[in-house]
Amino acid sequence: QVLSASAGVPVTSVAISGSGVSNGKLSLAKGKSVQLSAAVSPSNATSKTVTWSSSDASVASVTGTGYVSAVKAGTAKITAAAGGKSATVTVTVTAPSTSGLNLVGLDGDSTTLSWQYSRQITAREADGSDFASVSWTLSDTTAFQFTTWGGGDLGSATFDKTVTGRTIVIEPKYDKGTATLTVKATRADGTVLTAQKTLVNDGGDSPDPATSLSLSGSGLSGSGETYTLTMNAGTSTQLTTSVAPAKANQHVIWYTLAGDDTSVATIDADGTVYAHKAGTMRYRAYTPSRSVLVTITVK
Repeated sequence: QVLSASAGVPVTSVAISGSGVSNGKLSLAKGKSVQLSAAVSPSNATSKTVTWSSSDASVASVTGTGYVSAVKAGTAKITAAAGGKSATVTVTVTAPSTSGLNLVGLDGDSTTLSWQYSRQITAREADGSDFASVSWTLSDTTAFQFTTWGGGDLGSATFDKTVTGRTIVIEPKYDKGTATLTVKATRADGTVLTAQKTLVNDGGDSPDPATSLSLSGSGLSGSGETYTLTMNAGTSTQLTTSVAPAKANQHVIWYTLAGDDTSVATIDADGTVYAHKAGTMRYRAYTPSRSVLVTITVK
């Protein structure tokens, strides 16, 4: 069968190329831009006009010529379409390179802890956003160990020198001593930030038990051992813990309950809550002698 002249030559594929594009992905720092190109096959296709679009122009915008600009941190899909065919590149916009590695939950360059006095630590960008990956390494596990919390697992020792995740918990062991905590945080664009902290286990007893633990914060309601918090997706708020007496354990550990959808909201070591998607989940603020439950509803 011979195609009529009016049918033309159909487009069979579209391919996107450009500096930094690899396996359909592209990483750009906020404020940066790049020129993308689209190749239409076959070369004699009738409809070769390319139309460019962005799934989220507030993150990454694109002009009619394929010029992409990184607007704010996040992810957007850039699509080139022609003759009923299309190709897509996923663009990840990272925070500015001037952003640093913030470690929440540690005191200065060195932190002194007593036996079984656990400390929760969060690694985050200056704007609160996630790194692509974070690893934590102890130089020695004689005096300290990592413990796992959440989903029904409360303070179980890992026995590993290296663990991963935005937030971790460290517990001093029975033997006093010193260890170096090395944090390696990797951004989506491959930039690696590192930091080191000195941990000192003084071998002393745990601080005095708390006689009361209470929470405060915008949007929070409740008292005693039960609180509720309602937030909109994409927002954040700060929860403040008050522990008495003053010489008691002042550092709570936030952990999730078994069976809850942990992708609904995140609480950092300093009580900062990030609402990610609609749903309900629970967090418990824990000290060795007191704890309170927060039910978070995200709309």
